[in-house]
Amino acid sequence: MLSTKNEKKLLLILCCLLSLFLTITIWELASLERQYKKFLEIAVIPTVEEPVDLIKIPVPTESPKPTKGLRVLGPYDYLNLSLFSRDSLAFIYQKKENFYLNLNEQIYGPYRKIDSLRTAGNNFTFRYYDNKEQAYLRINDVNFGPYQDVRLFHLTAEANFGFEYKENDFWYIRIDNKIYGPHEEVERVTFYQDDYIFSYKLDGKWYIDFIKWKEGPYDEISSFTTSGENFAYLYRLGNNWYVRINQQEYGPYEKVSLLRLSGGNFVFVWKENNQFYLKIYLAE
Repeated sequence: MLSTKNEKKLLLILCCLLSLFLTITIWELASLERQYKKFLEIAVIPTVEEPVDLIKIPVPTESPKPTKGLRVLGPYDYLNLSLFSRDSLAFIYQKKENFYLNLNEQIYGPYRKIDSLRTAGNNFTFRYYDNKEQAYLRINDVNFGPYQDVRLFHLTAEANFGFEYKENDFWYIRIDNKIYGPHEEVERVTFYQDDYIFSYKLDGKWYIDFIKWKEGPYDEISSFTTSGENFAYLYRLGNNWYVRINQQEYGPYEKVSLLRLSGGNFVFVWKENNQFYLKIYLAE
């Protein structure tokens, strides 16, 4: 049997050990809590995607020049001269089943098909196809595609560009690094007030997109044109045709067979009861 004095000593030792154990336990719990909070903070931070770099078309510092003097190039299975001047020579040629582009003696290819070569300043672009009938657009050293189809409508000496492309049976418009779409069809893209304007079809209806606003829906759009700060087009609603000249509308008509716009001047021809009429406006 322990004496009362020894029992007190043992009890004191047990209390000290229990106190130490509790202190260690509390410290570990606090440490776990801090780690858990840190984990939660990391977990709830929203993922922010890094901004995608805009595609910048590299501009050739100097356009290569063709070799001077008398030469003979060939033989080729097919040859189409695309560009010729004192400082520029470009032609598309075929060898066996492949097509190539010779642009001032720089060779591009092989391709299954190549066409639509255009130049602006030192910049160049062309459309080409692979063996799977996929279409691509090359602008200087940058390739776009593959697409079901592609049509270029703009290229400048500053390497600004615009083109239409078809993907998954829908048409899109790309102007530098901005993409508009999808559209069922795109009829026309042109300039208007230092920007672009285009007509497109979506869900069976036609619209005109002025970038800053849209007009429509219409059952059909025709003769869409611009001239300086002015625009004009024909549109159909049901069986009736209308003429839109800037903010002025004319109609309805049975049929409008001609529309011309020149600056602020316009003329159009419409049909009514099998008779034709001509409306003309000439600014004073």
